[in-house]
Amino acid sequence: TVVIPETQQALVVMPVALTVSEGGEASFTVRLAEPPMSTVTVTTLRVSGDVSVTVQGGARLEFTADNWSVPVPVTLSAGPDSDSEDSS
Repeated sequence: TVVIPETQQALVVMPVALTVSEGGEASFTVRLAEPPMSTVTVTTLRVSGDVSVTVQGGARLEFTADNWSVPVPVTLSAGPDSDSEDSS
């Protein structure tokens, strides 16, 4: 869920695709595309896919006029499950 007030703000996410090894962690970064007019809160959560994937860090990010261009890491982990396939 992304709450973006008043402007047509965009997120810059790198990389745009990610594989999380079963039992492991992987990270991506998030920043805003332009300075916000007010604080922008970004919430990261799993909405589909492998239920063993969880957000370990960076679940709630706040961007302001001071930090909008600084990439902030979001860390995902994938717990072991009944199959032996990595999650994406």
